[in-house]
Formats: sequence, C-alpha cells, structure tokens
Amino acid sequence: MMRLNTDTASRSVKHGFSNAAKFHRAKVMAHKRLSRKVNDAKARVVSVDLETTGLEVEKDKIISIGAVKKAENGAYNCFYKLIRDDQKIPKQITALTAITSEMLEKQGVNLDLALQELREFVKESVIVGYNLRFDETFLSHGFRELKQSALSNKMLDLMPVVKKTEKFLDNYRLATVLAAYNIKNETPHNALSDAKATLDLAFKLMKNGKLRI
Repeated sequence: MMRLNTDTASRSVKHGFSNAAKFHRAKVMAHKRLSRKVNDAKARVVSVDLETTGLEVEKDKIISIGAVKKAENGAYNCFYKLIRDDQKIPKQITALTAITSEMLEKQGVNLDLALQELREFVKESVIVGYNLRFDETFLSHGFRELKQSALSNKMLDLMPVVKKTEKFLDNYRLATVLAAYNIKNETPHNALSDAKATLDLAFKLMKNGKLRI
C-alpha cells in the first residue's frame, strides 16, 4: 500500500479563502481611502446662494447672501446676511423669498460689509452652487461696483454635473433635483436654506464619484 507523504501533503494544501480575503481587505482599504479623500474634500467646499430683486445684474440688487460649509466637527457652519438697499422690493420677490423692504431696513447690512465678510467666510474654499453663474455674475458686479477685488476661488456649478448624470429628470430646477436625490430643503428661495441643500447635493455627487474637488 502506498503511504501519503504528510509533509508534502501539508505543503501542497492551499487555503481557498486567502485570495478572497486579500481581495476583501484591499476593497475595504480602497473604500477607506476614498472616504478619507471625500471627507478631506468636504472640508474644502463652501456652497453660496443669493436672492436678488430680479434677473438683470445691471439694475437688480442682491438682497440676501447665504453660504454654508462643514466645520471640523461635522456641523454646518453658516453665513447669512440681508442686504440693506433703498430700492423697494417687488411684491413677487417678497412672495417668493419672504423678504420685505422693512426687513432689509431693520436687519440688513451694507453690501460692502457683507461682501467683505463673505470673503472671510469662504477663505480659499472651492465654491459650489446650483446655476452658480447667476450668483457669480451678481457677486462679481457687486465687487466691481464697490471697488473690491473679485473672488479668486475655484467655482463649480452643480447644474451641468446633474444634467450629465441624470438624463431623465422632468426638468433641472433645484427643487426637482433635490427631490431626486432625497435632499430636504426646509425653506426654498431662502439663500441660507438653498445653500445648505446645495452643499448636501455636492456631497452626494462627490460620494457617488460624479463630482471631484
């Protein structure tokens, strides 16, 4: 009878789960590295939103500025200013934003101060927004009118990203997009609330690999 060489047999046994375990560990490590990158990127992003008296930058005015970023402890760090202006707010704008001329008179600050404080808030962060070109145009006009230097931050508009990612939405209004991503916006057409919801949208796009900072 032939006898099995136990030394040879023990050396030839291969544990079938070793490669699978290595693959799993590699996958976990890759996920952790991606999570760290996303979290690092989150710390460098600020969302900005404006409310204005209309759509024409040469004649309409900024009436509120909202900006949101994540603090080191994960909480939302918020910036919100009402902007004082002598121009009476149109009724349709008050109906949309809930901002009245009386509110601006009592609670508003000068645009000059608001823009300075916004610059201090955003620092060197990447600025994101939804249909950001609208907000950027009004901000640039305000800086120029007040003889302040324009923001030099990198700016990313989320609307083109969503249009490329979501081909079958009924429309690409912010409310529609937020609903598609299950993001709540407590007070639509409020600059701070819109900025917070937009920041959450940016984070979801980053998590899904659709947005890189």
